[in-house]
Amino acid sequence: MTIYIKDLENEKLTFLEKIKVKLRILLIRQIDDNRKVMLLPNLENEKKIIKINKKISKYPNSKIVLSKKLKKYENQIENNIIKGKIVQKAMIHKILKLVTTNLKTQDIYILSKKYDLDVVKLSQQYIEKVKTVNIVTNEISKYKKLEEQIYNEKGILITITNNKKKSLKKAKLIINMDFNNEEINKYNICRNSIIINISNNKVDKITAFEGIIVNNVQVELDEQLRNLCINDGLYGFFENSELYESLVGEKIQNDKIRLKEIVGNNGIISFNEIQNKLVYK
Repeated sequence: MTIYIKDLENEKLTFLEKIKVKLRILLIRQIDDNRKVMLLPNLENEKKIIKINKKISKYPNSKIVLSKKLKKYENQIENNIIKGKIVQKAMIHKILKLVTTNLKTQDIYILSKKYDLDVVKLSQQYIEKVKTVNIVTNEISKYKKLEEQIYNEKGILITITNNKKKSLKKAKLIINMDFNNEEINKYNICRNSIIINISNNKVDKITAFEGIIVNNVQVELDEQLRNLCINDGLYGFFENSELYESLVGEKIQNDKIRLKEIVGNNGIISFNEIQNKLVYK
């Protein structure tokens, strides 16, 4: 079950719904068998969080999509929240092309504290598209098998390391799969690098860091998906990447979405900021 949560705004209400709103009761509307919309009446912040958590506790395995206005409560909601990270992961190549003038000359560093098939796929995808692939991980022995496999099949060396002083000291282009702030801060990081943060952990506090952190993406939906979301009363209230992820899950089709903008800790990362930090040789 997927539950979309938004404030009650300019909604046409039935007589019964109007009574519930006066009683400060959350409204639940069924979109289809797998999706519901939760509409919040005007409540104080703390009461909103209490009511949301109480209501969604009845759907323990549900996924939650928060409206743009409710994003500030993200860390206080007690369910699995869709954050558009699957879409961002699918957009990695487009992001890399946006932040580098020549991908073929780049050294890519992938942060992965545990063995992950997504890291394996990413490494295999880019070994012939970039200068070098480097994996920074706690599980060196497991990734050594990948290193041997790629060398035997392609004759290309990748680097597996966990040296906190040297691993990321010259890294200009970093893809973070699952490190959090505390873990990243244990490494000496190039202060002007670009970090593409795929992790669900928001990365925003790196000591002496002056580079760019891409925490998410904004996308445009194709006409069919956009019309579907409009008919469901969702379009415009939620981030497109999260709407798309809620509809397709892991089955991302790049022809159904277009990368519009990349998002940092302070909102949209401007073209000028990207130009100033472009990774190139």
